[in-house]
This record gives sequence, C-alpha cells and structure tokens, in this order.
Amino acid sequence: MSGLDIADRIAIEDVIVRYATAMDTQDWDLFRGCFRPDARTVMDRVGEFDTREALIALLAPRLTIFAALQHFVTNVMVSGNGDVATARNNFVSHHVPKDADSYTYGGTFEFALARDADGWRITSHTIRVLWEAGDSAAKDLNHHPERGRGVSQPPKE
Repeated sequence: MSGLDIADRIAIEDVIVRYATAMDTQDWDLFRGCFRPDARTVMDRVGEFDTREALIALLAPRLTIFAALQHFVTNVMVSGNGDVATARNNFVSHHVPKDADSYTYGGTFEFALARDADGWRITSHTIRVLWEAGDSAAKDLNHHPERGRGVSQPPKE
C-alpha cells in the first residue's frame, strides 16, 4: 500500500511520461527536468552513468540516427511515503533508424524519485531489456563491438 496521495501518484506518472516523451523527441531540456543532476542510471547492455549530464552526453549524439523513436509505458506501479517514492513500469520502445530496418525493445523502467522544490524528479533509474524484435546490430546505440552482439533474450542465470 502506498503512502502517497493520488496527486503525488499522478505527478510521478507524469514524470515517467515526460521522460519517455523527451527520449522520443530528443528534447534534452525536458529530459533534464525529469532528473536530479546527480541521478544515477543503469542501462542494460550500455552501462552505468552517475549524472544526468553523462547520460545525455551518451544519448544525444547517438539518437540522431533515428527518423523516429516511440516509447510506450504501461502498468505503472508507484509506492512511497512523504517525499520519496519508487515506480516501475513496462515499456515497448520502437526504433526507426534513418538508414536501416526498424526494431523494437521491451522491458522495464525502475525509478527512485524524490520531491524537491521543483516537484517530483528521478534520483535513479534502471532500464532492463527483456526482449527484442528486429535486427538492431547495424545501428543500435546499445551495440558495442568490444562486448559482442546483444542477445534476443536475457541470459539464463
């Protein structure tokens, strides 16, 4: 059971939707507004980032290869109390490169958030890729030749 009122839950869901919209539109000012400056990010197949600016430095130049991006967020679960919260949602992310076939990822976004003078903002988040459709090897921002090609399904533990 969440100790947050409905207004807090809606505000947190709004941060998540603005985050997805910022990725799709490559609106880095909107993106910045979703995160605290020291927000930590962990992205499957990509790496870990200790600040929002480090994450933007990776994403901004790499996302320019896409004619379109579209992130759908669903099944948002929010819990928290006072000025701290966590949220988890599923996502489906369609990638349409300018010069290659499109592909799709699905997975989860997991967030820690805190309320400050600017409202609710992300303090950390993790992106977990659970599945992939299409061939992303040629242009994928997550493809690192030094690590090899990402697999279609997560490795068995």
